[in-house]
Amino acid sequence: MGIPFADVVAPTIATLELGGGIALILGLFARPVAALLTLNMLGALLLVHLSAGVFVANGGYELVLLLGAAALAIAFAGPGRASVDRALFGSRRSKVSALA
Repeated sequence: MGIPFADVVAPTIATLELGGGIALILGLFARPVAALLTLNMLGALLLVHLSAGVFVANGGYELVLLLGAAALAIAFAGPGRASVDRALFGSRRSKVSALA
């Protein structure tokens, strides 16, 4: 596939996708995790899927683009009311409330 430093990048990305997915389900550190997942999907789009065309059946970027857009939306909008972030950092006077 031509991914630079694949021996290092592959376990890092696998950890990000597994741990980040769990964090997004819980709504824990949703904005930074979603931003990292957006960058992950951008890398997948540019390095792997763009040359295969649009449709996912051919290895294209259809699903990658959808996942990246969804992660970007969460990064901008935040996790919502029913999240661990809101429970931990819900006070607007908190210095870490930008994560919620």
